[in-house]
Amino acid sequence: MKRAVIAAALLLLTTAPAAQAAPGWTPCGPGGGAECTTVTVPVDWSTVDGPSIDLTVSRRKATGDRLGVLFFAPGGPGTPAAEIIKGLRPEQVPELQKHFDLVGVTARGLDPLYPVRCPQVDGPAVEVPGSKQEFADYRQRVAAFGAACREMTGPLFDHVDSTSDTRDLEAVRKVLGAEKVSFYSLSYGTLLSQRYAELFPDRVERIALDSAMDHSIPDAWSYMVTEAVAAEQDFHRWADWCQATESCALHGQDVYALQRELQARADLKDNAGQPLRLDYLTELTGDSKTWPAMAVALKSLRDTGISTEKNLPHAVRGFKYAILCQDWNFAIRDYAELRAAVDRLHRIAPMTRLNSNVDDVLGCLGWPVTNTNPPHRLPEMPNVQARMFHSRYDMEAPYSWAQRISVQSGWPLVTYQGVQHGVYEVPGMGERIDRFLVTGNP
Repeated sequence: MKRAVIAAALLLLTTAPAAQAAPGWTPCGPGGGAECTTVTVPVDWSTVDGPSIDLTVSRRKATGDRLGVLFFAPGGPGTPAAEIIKGLRPEQVPELQKHFDLVGVTARGLDPLYPVRCPQVDGPAVEVPGSKQEFADYRQRVAAFGAACREMTGPLFDHVDSTSDTRDLEAVRKVLGAEKVSFYSLSYGTLLSQRYAELFPDRVERIALDSAMDHSIPDAWSYMVTEAVAAEQDFHRWADWCQATESCALHGQDVYALQRELQARADLKDNAGQPLRLDYLTELTGDSKTWPAMAVALKSLRDTGISTEKNLPHAVRGFKYAILCQDWNFAIRDYAELRAAVDRLHRIAPMTRLNSNVDDVLGCLGWPVTNTNPPHRLPEMPNVQARMFHSRYDMEAPYSWAQRISVQSGWPLVTYQGVQHGVYEVPGMGERIDRFLVTGNP
């Protein structure tokens, strides 16, 4: 059985050619207007004459005064860029569609042609171990699942990091024959545009970074604490709103005392009757549109012990953690180190404690391939035309991340005074991003 699995994985790999001819494009996607091709790249960029994969690439050609190629680098990790471009409606991004060939390249591990394969989509449930034995058992479950994914996937499993993806984009640029390229990058996709600017600065026209990730975060603690501080800040903003808004279900009540009371209870359930992880629920404070729902859920928990909301589903999903664990240094030595971190987070963020972004770290405990793409500070890059666009109260990508990237690189930071993660659809911000990418002026 093991030989059959490995053979199936190897069948996906071919031998990388020394050079590639111009690609042949075929129509693809719903509604017409998109075309697709493949571009061959090595599995391991340090061994370019070894096994290879054929990347899925989609394109929508400029409809007006063409300025060049714009790579779309979406978030996740887990969003297939080629599928996004195939399904894009031109009216969603009229200015960008007018001036650019919009190109999406589905990253390693995210396409049916070159997937991260696992026994099932979801592995062990992500959890916070409560003892040395629970820590050991949980790490073993994650390790066993990761090992099975590695065996089923084959050599690609060890090379799904963002630097490898960035080199893939440079290979696509060469095949497209573009002298320079621009980027609209979102959330996790900003790791690609940042790395591209580092490795290939002379090939950059302009880069827009929307809700950027900070790859200079050195370790698990630094990642968890910046996320926790951002979540706690949003809880305070929600509490202020509730105090000032008569329609809030908890208006006029001490929501801080209520939160502490609920944290002490062990009988809370979600709306499906499952044990509730209260820290997940506090993520509703990260979006002003869900502030009313947060108040209703807490009131229901106080009155009935049952939330009006469902637990967020979190499991060790193979393709996600294969990427995350290679891109970040999430090593936690033992239960004592984890317990100390959890206790500190409870003191620093007493209302929100462990929001679900902490699961990014917990899912890497025991993962078989870790941190092949080490975190590092960005160099100063004054000659790269880039702008950052970020919400001041973003819980998923804290504002402090954007500030550090801006200081390191020298790239200007445009701030939206809101909570939105991904500001392109915020009135006025999308227009500024378009203007920068088209003209260089935000």
